[in-house]
Amino acid sequence: MPGPVSDSYDPEFSTADQRYEFVQNYVRLHKKISEFINAPPVDYRRIPYQPKGRLINGLLCERDWRFIRFAMEYMQEFFE
Repeated sequence: MPGPVSDSYDPEFSTADQRYEFVQNYVRLHKKISEFINAPPVDYRRIPYQPKGRLINGLLCERDWRFIRFAMEYMQEFFE
């Protein structure tokens, strides 16, 4: 009989613990970006047709940029 399992399996992130850590960082980064934008969300279907708007400056660390890149690559799967 197999031994105890310390963490449940997650098909996307390997383990539930790793998924939890990713989600926590995602929530943190989402909040940070929302603070940079400082405007209410817009229906995503309208975004391509809106003007570019103002330039927004904000500093992100390399890890944050990696999360953004991963999210964009992850979303790209939906467009293929």
